[in-house]
Amino acid sequence: MSHVVDQDRIRKFREDRKLLPYNDILIARRMKVDRSNYSKAVNSGPITNGFLQKFYGAFGDELKERQGVDKPVDITETIDELERRLDRRIKKFEENMASLMHANFSKIEAMVSQLVQRAAKSGDSGKE
Repeated sequence: MSHVVDQDRIRKFREDRKLLPYNDILIARRMKVDRSNYSKAVNSGPITNGFLQKFYGAFGDELKERQGVDKPVDITETIDELERRLDRRIKKFEENMASLMHANFSKIEAMVSQLVQRAAKSGDSGKE
């Protein structure tokens, strides 16, 4: 008979069990154990190494996938990163706008200057 496992491994098993979207009947079936034996081990113990080997043999790969997908995300880090990206984009936008405004202002200044010169010339030619 297999030995009883320590409480940390039992706690880990219970956490992993909660990740699975299956009822106890389906879990027992995939572990290839009788439903009553599964229920007895889970509800009243003992949970043995042999039991855990069967459980992780049946669900180990799936649990690894689920733990990677369902891993909680630190939302504050995500928000901070989004804020940094947004700040960079805003700064770049402001720089582009300033550059465009400067370029357009220079063109407008040149056009106004030409108009003033033309007006001055036509004013001078009208006096003659």
